[in-house]
This record gives sequence, structure tokens and C-alpha cells, in this order.
Amino acid sequence: MAAVERPSVLVLLGPTAAGKSEAAVAVAKALRAEVISADSVQVYRGLDVGTAKPTLSQRQGVAHHLIDVAEPGQAMSVAHFADLAAASIADVVGRGRRPLVTGGTGLYLRAALGEWQVVRVPPDPELRGHWQRRIQVEGSAPLWQEVARRYPERAREIGRQDVIRLLRVLEVQGRQGTVRPSPYRLLKIGWWRTREQIAERLAARAPDLWNGGMVEEAAGLMARGLPRDRPPLASLGYREAAAVLAGEVRREVAMETFLTRSRRLAKRQMTWWRTETDILWIHAEAPGLDHLLSVAKAFFAGVDVRSLVGEAAYQAPPY
Repeated sequence: MAAVERPSVLVLLGPTAAGKSEAAVAVAKALRAEVISADSVQVYRGLDVGTAKPTLSQRQGVAHHLIDVAEPGQAMSVAHFADLAAASIADVVGRGRRPLVTGGTGLYLRAALGEWQVVRVPPDPELRGHWQRRIQVEGSAPLWQEVARRYPERAREIGRQDVIRLLRVLEVQGRQGTVRPSPYRLLKIGWWRTREQIAERLAARAPDLWNGGMVEEAAGLMARGLPRDRPPLASLGYREAAAVLAGEVRREVAMETFLTRSRRLAKRQMTWWRTETDILWIHAEAPGLDHLLSVAKAFFAGVDVRSLVGEAAYQAPPY
């Protein structure tokens, strides 16, 4: 029996402010592709400014998937996201289109590409009820201490106030997901700019975020009673805006904190991918887009892109 051919999936990853959204639209228009977002916050409806979600005009008629698929406050686990991504890729391929997965959230990208074996354990109402009753009286400190006693490495990864993640560690008995081979034929392209260029782009777009509605989006989340220690209010941008709204910090200080954290996020993202050896790195400045389109066309034509461009192109750039 002949082997079933694996679907070809193009991946465009890179740090925040590298310009992935614009590049993805250009590639999708040229290659009859559809964009599948692997962003952990763009999944939420109504959070448009603070997530730099591409507007309808910016999408230029290109179909985007996994944007606006959850209400703020609705749980979006990695397992659920993985299921949504698999369904989206199957839908795009089934209609004769080409899937283009893009994002900067490393774990969500792995989940979307089927490279992460998620721990699937259903919620334990009895365990959650026990701890929620204790938290109402004693706060979250005893919960974190219990996780630290049983699973110290996991406790160090999680904030002391992050009740939902702490409870989940107890439910799954400290187990974590594992890396596995993707069911797809992949071409991962790292869309990057230098650290200085990223810093300039972050500084240039920050006023648009802070004056264009991000604070108002945070106010709407707070008015709904959503906890500040959980996504989406705990996400970059919204947490700084929430601090301003709560009177804890001045607006100009919060904006500078946001910029500092954004630069650190870009650094962490590049560090995450530095250990991966299957990413073709393309600098976003001209003629980067032409090169991106060229290798993407070759990939979908069945060409072995690594042999085409050479090993040096897969070495992570300095950052």
C-alpha cells in the first residue's frame, strides 16, 4: 500500500514586531494560502489593539483562522488549541488551499503543528472545589506551597497568584507535554530583524497601542470582573494598562515598562528558537520578502528547500 502523503504546511515564525502579519498576507495572496494564527491572545474576541491583531483591511481578503475563537475569560488550554489548529489545517487542505501557520508563541506553534503531545487529563471538580474553598479563606499561598512541595520545578515556572495553572499542575500530577514528530511536511521560516530594529519598531508602534484603544480594552476586561493574574489581562500590554486603570502607576511609566517587557519578550522568543535546527532564517528587510516567496513556492512544489538554500541559512542569527 502506498504511503499517504503528508500535508505541506508553511510556518512563519519570529519575534514580536518583526512584521510577520504583513509578510503572511503577502505570501498567502501570492500562493493561494490561508493564515492560521498561533497567537495565544489573538484567540480572544474584542482584544484587537493590544494584540496587534490584523484588521480586516490589513488581511486584504486573506482568510485568517484561530482569531476571535474564544470569549475573554473562557479557558483556552494548549490541548484545545491543538485540536482547533488540527481542524483548521485539515479544513484548509481539504478545500485545496495551502495552510500558512504564523505566530510568535513557541508552545502554541508546536501545538498547532502537532509537535507537542499534550497531557489530556479532565478537570477534577473535587480537587478544585477543595482548593477554591481554601483560597477564599487563606489566599493562593497554600496552593503554591503545595505545588512547590510536590513539583518544585513546575512551581518555579508559575506565578504564585496563577491559581488556574497551579491547580492544573496538581490535576495532571506534575506531568508535562512532550515533543513529537509533526504529522505534516513543514517548512519553518524565521522572519527576523536585528535587536535594534525590533526596538525601533516597538517604540514606533507603542503610542498607537496606548492611545488607540488598548487601555479601553483592558477597562472592558476589568469591568467584566476578569482576574488580573490570568490571560488575557495578564498578557503583555493589558497588565500594564490594568495597572494604570487601578491607579497603581502613571501612564507614562506603564508605557515604558511595556516597552521594556516587549524587548525582553523578543529576546526570549529568539532564545526559544535558537535551539531548533529546522528553521530557515530570512531577514525581513528587502529583498527578504522576495526570498520568502521564492522558497515558499519551491516548498509547495515539493522541492527540498534545505538542499536548495544550504545549511548556513538554517543557523540562528545573532540577536
